[in-house]
Amino acid sequence: MKIIFNFLSRHLAFYFYSIVCNTLLTVYIFRSSQIKLIKINKKTHIKVKSMSNPYEIQYQQALDPNTREAFWSKHAEKVDWYRKPTQILTEAPPNNSLWFKDGLLNMCYNCIDRHLVDCGSSLALIYESPVTKRSKVYTYTELYYHVSKFAGLMKSYGVGKGDRVILYMPMIPEAVFAMLACARLGAIHSVVFGGFAAKELSGRIKDAEPKLIVSASCGLELTKIIDYKGMLDEALVLSGYSDKLKVILVQRPMKIATNIVAGRDFEYHKVTSQIFYLFNY
Repeated sequence: MKIIFNFLSRHLAFYFYSIVCNTLLTVYIFRSSQIKLIKINKKTHIKVKSMSNPYEIQYQQALDPNTREAFWSKHAEKVDWYRKPTQILTEAPPNNSLWFKDGLLNMCYNCIDRHLVDCGSSLALIYESPVTKRSKVYTYTELYYHVSKFAGLMKSYGVGKGDRVILYMPMIPEAVFAMLACARLGAIHSVVFGGFAAKELSGRIKDAEPKLIVSASCGLELTKIIDYKGMLDEALVLSGYSDKLKVILVQRPMKIATNIVAGRDFEYHKVTSQIFYLFNY
């Protein structure tokens, strides 16, 4: 009898617990003398609406058809334009609406150049590698120099507005320089996950039809070195692009690539040391 009683007690307790857990709970959250009523159910997400919350106010203004144009027009004043837009939103149903259709700006300029006068000596980029234990910082002035020089190098290889550039890179500062350099030129950069096998990389090369690939000699994992250059060479052969583009290669000291193809592969630190052309507007 005792065994049966214990068995029933445990199951009744579990049954009661299940009922409680599945019951709609009402939770009161007190914040700044304001009471918010939140209904929580395991099958639904928490939903809070409080128009006294500054974020919620702006969020609603950005979405509301009656206020969104004025909202985004106001915030567009916070960036620098070459040609300020007169059309904030151009409706093109069902899903082709255009924002700032007649405006013209450069995102690289807004990321770097506009800060040079007041914040040139301030930190713009902090690089830390948990694998190599290497750290390096760049001010806005230093970042401007590296990005402008990279953009000048890309331009000398024929990269211009609308061209595609594939970035097959580890997470190193030169990857950031390359992204911003593409934006500076109006080129489209396509980031391919570093260490992708040759077959997967070749597919992305064929899809993007790039004019340039920026890569590195190797990538690092905790226990091994990944041969980026070897996989890139194989991918170029598989894609049929081996002689149709140029490659900028960042040599890393952990593994120096020796299979440099003359006329196609250019070692980043060598060619940039010979370039004195900074791409400006």
